[in-house]
Amino acid sequence: MKTWLAILAMLGAATAAQACPTCKESVALTDAAGGAAASSLGTGFGWSIYFMLGGVIVVMGIMARVLMRAIRQG
Repeated sequence: MKTWLAILAMLGAATAAQACPTCKESVALTDAAGGAAASSLGTGFGWSIYFMLGGVIVVMGIMARVLMRAIRQG
């Protein structure tokens, strides 16, 4: 029963956590007025998130590669 309540609470909170206020505002401005400045702001936030996630994946991949080489040689 507690598991179902936790799942329902997370699903209910998901709508409140869709985007930060700045991102949400830039998307709304782009949809309503089609402004280039608002569009570039939202795009910049999106790309920065992709680069941060990519950096974490690359670092983890390098660490896994180093560990695999050490295990095979040692």
